[in-house]
Amino acid sequence: MSDINYFRTMPISGPHSYPGKVAIVGDLGLTYNTTTTIGHLTNNEPDLLLLIGDVSYANLYLTNGTGADCYRCTFPESPIHESYQPRWDYWGRFMQNLISKVPMMVVEGNHETEEQADNKTFVAYSSRFAFPSEESGSLSTLYYSFNAGGIHFIMLGAYIDYYKNGISLFYPFTRDNRSETRLQGNVKYCTKAMLFEMGLEYP
Repeated sequence: MSDINYFRTMPISGPHSYPGKVAIVGDLGLTYNTTTTIGHLTNNEPDLLLLIGDVSYANLYLTNGTGADCYRCTFPESPIHESYQPRWDYWGRFMQNLISKVPMMVVEGNHETEEQADNKTFVAYSSRFAFPSEESGSLSTLYYSFNAGGIHFIMLGAYIDYYKNGISLFYPFTRDNRSETRLQGNVKYCTKAMLFEMGLEYP
């Protein structure tokens, strides 16, 4: 039977209500450096953890668990570019001590793309985390917003085409409700600079 875990939720939205400490980290992976980074985070006892992309690096491992600097380079003719899904499970177990106590919000990076059959992408990422997409008016798990006390956070993934027929999909979603809740600020996070030119492909 699993252990029972608990964490303190964010303060109610308002102009004088803020989380005490917000930790922001990206490119975690699962290495010796990850151990040091998570140790520092845990010792600082954050109230909220923002993970801004490149989570487990499962896409750098072949389906037999061996490392590959570039799956697409190793098997250029393969129609399916699977990654090593148990790597996600290892990462989750490693992170459990921290994220079982601290709320965490995530936005994707390029290592979460993990292209699979039928050109499906971000399947593992979207399946393993909870996103307030619908609640914030987003059409995708790749961008969303949420309130943490008096701060309105906007999480923008850099690997989605925000323009559809020349209209920005996230314009209504980025308009926060500061006037209604008297929030004091916006914080926007993205894993890389985004270019909004029609027809421009992201790397």
